[in-house]
Amino acid sequence: MTAGNAILIVAIVTGLGLIGALFFVMFKIRQISREFFGTSSLIEGLKRQEALEDDTPKSVSGMTRVELPRIEKDFPEFHWPEWKQRCENQLKGYLEALEHRDLSYLGKVSVSLKDQVRLKIEEMEEKEIREEFDAIHVHQTEISRYDKAPGKCRIRIQSSVEYLHTLKTPDKKKNVEREKEQHRFNLELVYIQDITKIRDGETAISVNCPNCGAPVTDLGERVCPYCGGAVEPVNVRVWELHRIEEV
Repeated sequence: MTAGNAILIVAIVTGLGLIGALFFVMFKIRQISREFFGTSSLIEGLKRQEALEDDTPKSVSGMTRVELPRIEKDFPEFHWPEWKQRCENQLKGYLEALEHRDLSYLGKVSVSLKDQVRLKIEEMEEKEIREEFDAIHVHQTEISRYDKAPGKCRIRIQSSVEYLHTLKTPDKKKNVEREKEQHRFNLELVYIQDITKIRDGETAISVNCPNCGAPVTDLGERVCPYCGGAVEPVNVRVWELHRIEEV
């Protein structure tokens, strides 16, 4: 056997080995695709998975049963069904404010949330981004956490939201046209009792004595420590939505 023939044989064997390896890899890919996606086409399987994710609501951290009794103990007048509905409405208003670039869609919210949305709108304008949110539907809203600190209480809420999203940017490759999407948002309700505990730049929401106007700083206090007058009980209006963010 000449050296040339030997080299040819080695090349053929190597080539056959590579072809065999390629067929084996393709076989395994198809096998895995059938196992996970129910189709031998990986591309088709990935498309099915993407469509499934678009139709499946995001899960939320549901701690309402645990946290609500703690909240109601501190604030007996807190009415969760009312606040749940209000938060869902304000979440829709948040998306509409971004779409129309108009803060009036937010409704009655805190100054800090208005500032947050204003900055986001300015950023969108600077980047020449326009978004539209159609067929907005909130699947689920739950309390995820309740924090009580000196002078301030926070209720953290999480919502699962579906909408048809349109995105227009200078980079046309990133644009989307009415695609169904599933998202999860965190919302934060804040009740501030002691204005002396507020850091610079934050918005105070305090309870004041109806007789002398002095701030009442103790949780559950019913008597003013300055004039001895009766203090109005806490009601739903002392809570405000301070922040919305996608997670």
